[in-house]
Amino acid sequence: MKTLLLGGNASAKRLAEALLKEGHEVTLSVASSEGLTTVPPGARALVGRRDKRLWMELLQEEAFDVAIDGAHPFAFEAKEIFRTAAKENGLRCLALQRPSLVPPGALLASGPEEAAEAATARTGEGGLVFLAVGVKLLDILVPLLRRKRRPLRARVLPTEESLARARRAGLEPPEIVALWGAPGKQLEQAILAESRATCLLCKDSGREGGMEAKAEAAAALSIPLIVIARRQDDPGALDDGTLLEKLRQGETENIKGRSQKGEKRS
Repeated sequence: MKTLLLGGNASAKRLAEALLKEGHEVTLSVASSEGLTTVPPGARALVGRRDKRLWMELLQEEAFDVAIDGAHPFAFEAKEIFRTAAKENGLRCLALQRPSLVPPGALLASGPEEAAEAATARTGEGGLVFLAVGVKLLDILVPLLRRKRRPLRARVLPTEESLARARRAGLEPPEIVALWGAPGKQLEQAILAESRATCLLCKDSGREGGMEAKAEAAAALSIPLIVIARRQDDPGALDDGTLLEKLRQGETENIKGRSQKGEKRS
């Protein structure tokens, strides 16, 4: 089965590896060259962000059997464009589930504005707020927290694009922690302690995004944990095992259908 997978993260890499073992011909789409680390041997890589027009061109040029949305749960725009293009091309599209994980005691905020208000309310003036939200929300969070006179430090990926976006959001070099991947509990706690953080603000990126380590580190330091919620959970998303079984069933049905057509012709 020729499979197109939108990914660029650990969850998508794990699924790609499973698909390859099942005999799929896997094409894995990642946003940038840094995402190539998530493309397993045997999979074809597509590098670069695509708008709807580019997806439509690709899907019209290549005959994929199925499309799978395995993108990060906060990659709202990329996910919507990918799914819409697949649907308009009549291509079956499935979604990989990354379960939500909001630890007990964490404060859930509906968006960055509410998260900034919560961080301000739970820290005194001069109390450092540590941002572990990636770079896309920094444009909103940094000005809001600056106006409340909260010192900041933010963890971003050590890529030119991420560092440039952090600087454009208003962060100075000493306020930026460049780190690849989600740290474990000990490193998370050490970074927060060294930063003298009085609050940790992050997104609901699930277990793969290091949520458990963040919660444990915040609890160990007795600082509040504020979690920005996803817009909504995808009710049609499937875990790895269920998704693979669904693909097996679909392939079996296709084989039966082709066999029955052959018998009618004969």
